[in-house]
Amino acid sequence: EIFMIDKALLINRDSNIENQNVLHINRLPPRATVVPATRAGVYYQNKYDSALIRSLCIDFKFKYLTGDIFKDFYREEICDDGWDVIDVPSMWQYRGYGKPEYPNIRYPIPFLPPYVKKQNPVGLYRKSFNIDTPSGRTILHFAGVDNAFYVYLNGEMVGFSKGSRVPAEFDVSDYIRAGENLLAVKVFTYSDATYLENQDMLLASGIFRDVFLIQTEKNSLWDYRVKTSYSSISVELKLSVDTPYRVKISLGGESAIYDAAPELSHTFKIENARLWTAETPNLYDLAIELIGAAGVFEVHSKRVGIMHTRVEGNKFLVNERPIYIKGINRHENNAWNGRTMTVEQIRRDLEMIKANNLNAVRLSHYPNDPATYEIAAELGLYLMDEADLETHGAYISNGDQGYLSKSPEWLPAYVDRITRMIERDKNEVAIFIWSTGNEAGTGENLNKCIDIIREFDPTRECIITQDIGEYTHFRKIAYYPMSRTEEYSDEGYPVLAIEYAHAMGNSPGDFKDYWDEIDGNIRFIGAYVWE
Repeated sequence: EIFMIDKALLINRDSNIENQNVLHINRLPPRATVVPATRAGVYYQNKYDSALIRSLCIDFKFKYLTGDIFKDFYREEICDDGWDVIDVPSMWQYRGYGKPEYPNIRYPIPFLPPYVKKQNPVGLYRKSFNIDTPSGRTILHFAGVDNAFYVYLNGEMVGFSKGSRVPAEFDVSDYIRAGENLLAVKVFTYSDATYLENQDMLLASGIFRDVFLIQTEKNSLWDYRVKTSYSSISVELKLSVDTPYRVKISLGGESAIYDAAPELSHTFKIENARLWTAETPNLYDLAIELIGAAGVFEVHSKRVGIMHTRVEGNKFLVNERPIYIKGINRHENNAWNGRTMTVEQIRRDLEMIKANNLNAVRLSHYPNDPATYEIAAELGLYLMDEADLETHGAYISNGDQGYLSKSPEWLPAYVDRITRMIERDKNEVAIFIWSTGNEAGTGENLNKCIDIIREFDPTRECIITQDIGEYTHFRKIAYYPMSRTEEYSDEGYPVLAIEYAHAMGNSPGDFKDYWDEIDGNIRFIGAYVWE
């Protein structure tokens, strides 16, 4: 029946963007933020110092279509003379193509999941680049694209992905060639993923985080995981092994060398470990080196730390000691580029937060640029890592924020978002709470996500923002009047205001009253100012 409503809605239709079970085509499995280099000291925030990473953050030819799709735009013989030029990363509404939307709690499309019953503008990107000699393996990495998108290389479709604020990687080893290459990307404004990305913020579209090539040998580190106890740091590796080589794992002044195998692990015992907290951001330098006959050919550097959290009764413990959370919600945002932020802008934000005596940031409401976690670890800021998942608009449409959270048909999409977040960020010491997202109500889909997080990482607490201690270990509240503090005091879990002191269009008063209550009530553990 949707197809009978208005023929104009047939414009830019695609079956993959209206099917919540089509999560990707040819996208690689999620993994940690991996930054291969040929020397130590290269992290995500300075990744382009690596000889193995090729930035594609350059101007692209661009066409914005609100009508029929330019169907063959990705073919090499297509002439893109006369196309506009757009910088990447960026968001096209901030470059004059349409305007950012602010529906607040409403969906930007009519509520008929999984369909897009609205004109669906498309951004077409084309860029030529040269490769001298293709590497043994080449991965094309998109750190963030809003919304669903297709990728083409040299006239061939490489893949498709949804999930705007977590990476999508594609193996393009069989597509890339010596000499000139043509990368083409088709980005849709809306898809079924829009129903899970209904955050209260300015909505905009495009390739808004970095795009780059990871060019390694066939022998390479694919993924790694750091696990900690209060007296040890363990490193588990997943390696691609084409020919024999050795692997050296170093932490501080200690190291171990192994013959390469698909999976390796090593544990460093640490006496009198220097634990990581916001007040004492102690970090250890981890290095993973791949060594061939000619010497070291790949190095991975990571600053890691030891920090565990848990709830005990009405206390929230960091490294077995109770803390107060003096926090703030933070969107990635600047006035010129929307959610596209440079490393320098991210650092300035976090330094100002730290300088104002706050100790915690809720990454509202999606996984942030990976540089955020590195900088927070250096400065000493607790991070609540939040999945890219919010269904607030379902309440306006049918009275239940958790409508999709209760639907088994949407469970795979929920699991996909949770899994990609925790896999990407599993080695980030500054994360002290995992969040399943914001304002998605309650439901079995969210409960399943909590089960996945707890099994994956038993060393850190996790929450559902609308849960009140039934499935997680917090009594969460937001925007509570002081008259209600007594009833929250009777709960059996610590009380954490995930949002308070709302300042949009009004003054955030009563700070002293809030903090008198927090300081004087053993169950209240802190709060996050709404940004």
